[in-house]
Amino acid sequence: MSPSNKITFGTYRIKTLDDIYNGLDIALSNGIRYFDTAELYKNHHLIGLVLNNLLDKYNITRKDIKITTKISFKTLTLSNEDIIKSIDKIFDDLQIDYLDTLLIHAPTNDDNNKRIWSILCNYTNKIIYNIGVSNFRYEHIKSLNEYININQLTKIYINQIELNPFVFSRQKQLIEYCKENDILISLYGLFYHLDKYIDILPNNISIKRNHLIKWSLFHNFIPNIKTLNKEILDEILCDSDNTYNDYLDNIEFNAITGFQYTKYNTN
Repeated sequence: MSPSNKITFGTYRIKTLDDIYNGLDIALSNGIRYFDTAELYKNHHLIGLVLNNLLDKYNITRKDIKITTKISFKTLTLSNEDIIKSIDKIFDDLQIDYLDTLLIHAPTNDDNNKRIWSILCNYTNKIIYNIGVSNFRYEHIKSLNEYININQLTKIYINQIELNPFVFSRQKQLIEYCKENDILISLYGLFYHLDKYIDILPNNISIKRNHLIKWSLFHNFIPNIKTLNKEILDEILCDSDNTYNDYLDNIEFNAITGFQYTKYNTN
């Protein structure tokens, strides 16, 4: 079975109407129904426009897809009133009346994280079904989660982080904490450093994108992928039995750090 129903199509750096249309079109045609964007990407209005057309094309409804977006860290420094206005604008731009998941895009200071979370809690069970965080490290999510538990607020649904075998060893404390507290992990950057695997794995094993997808699903992570290239998407969704999990779980960090973004239509 294709993993298309278990992955999310990301829209980072996809900014033109044609590219948004092509990207969402190849995703939907391959059975992908989860989509990720962010206020910071500045493409909400294009996604809203395109999805209205593509839902008709594939004879599906809004309820058949799920949309995740993120509040910009720039917005998070504003007043409560202006944050609420920004959330309202997200709905207007995406042309939707409910949102499946809304994330805090990145942590600010501890007090502000708690302030924003309290604002988001007012939306849950109304027009935002799930709320979560993104790029929260162990100390950030632990502090916020303790505040949530003490005040009996809405639980953290998900943490979206950069994660791949190269940084897996450095993220273990965070991963374990999320699992212990029933916080899902969505990952981006799964294909970062793809060309470096051949130098690290034994016997020059060739790692392909579908192997990395299987690795992430093996660990119950939700992979967030980005491509406008149908051939690359076909490789991502290829149902291969060969996962190389044992090798991928034990790659040394090797001084490679995160946030080394790759373009959505390459590697």
